Amino acid sequence: MYRLLIAVKDFESRFPKAFRLLSDSGLFDLISCPSLKDLSSREQDDLLSSADGVFWAADRLDAFLLDRMPKLKIVSKMGSGTDNIDLDGCRERGISVVNSRGKNTNAVAEMTLCLMLALLRQLLPLSRAARKGDWNARIPGTELKGKTVGLIGFGMIARRVAELLSPFGVHICAYDPYMDETAAKRLQVTPVSLHELLAVSDIVSVHIPVLPENEGMFCRDLFSRMKPGCLFVNCSRGSLVVEEDLFAALRDGVLAGAACDVFRQEPLSAGNPLFSLDPFIGTPHVAGMTAESMEEDSMEIAQKLIAFFSGREVTT
Repeated sequence: MYRLLIAVKDFESRFPKAFRLLSDSGLFDLISCPSLKDLSSREQDDLLSSADGVFWAADRLDAFLLDRMPKLKIVSKMGSGTDNIDLDGCRERGISVVNSRGKNTNAVAEMTLCLMLALLRQLLPLSRAARKGDWNARIPGTELKGKTVGLIGFGMIARRVAELLSPFGVHICAYDPYMDETAAKRLQVTPVSLHELLAVSDIVSVHIPVLPENEGMFCRDLFSRMKPGCLFVNCSRGSLVVEEDLFAALRDGVLAGAACDVFRQEPLSAGNPLFSLDPFIGTPHVAGMTAESMEEDSMEIAQKLIAFFSGREVTT
């Protein structure tokens, strides 16, 4: 049997179908360890040194951990993002990496739309006022109808956002160096340059991966190029944004509001200055976490693990 380390909290109770699939395969000795931080160094070594595979989630899997897993053959990551995994280190050691690409597309797209509407309708200030019993709070919101929404990146999630936006009567433009012109035409999305998108969009929504060349892309310069009164939404990756510059843009009124589900440092520490600003909404990296998407994620990864250890071809 292969020893499979499951580094996902409450995996058996949260994902019973995937757990049963793995268990019933007869291939695995399943070892649950939601947090290595709770174990002593010796306990960690006992688990890591014998692992043939890992079922991974959000923790960082770096070279230090990889060196402690000499038997490791595969890293299976729930969700599409693999930026918390040392991919070069895995490649150098001959370790396969698989993920569940695309299973949370609709979940992230719906959360993006939710945050847009929450910003437009002043949802958090109104909720805070109602909670205090201030029934006279009449903070006027604005409607999505008639707005121009700019999508930076035009992959699966951005295209689903465009589909969800369609009934609202908005104009949608998108910037992507590798623009799918056929999909843009089908979804009535106007391809534009980045400069044009920033200048005309009432809402800018980010849908690109982190690459060495775009880390910190959203900084003082780009915020200053956005249309006055623009709203900024990021459900992609936190390291795309210089948070100090986002704070300044909100404080100084360069942006009318911003909503982020992702942050440069995660887990997010208490007291992040962005949360002191009324025009800011922050959520703890949960855009892709719905009951439906996570079940699909877990099942796909379980199936890929079974295929891998059964000697069948696995798509990454």
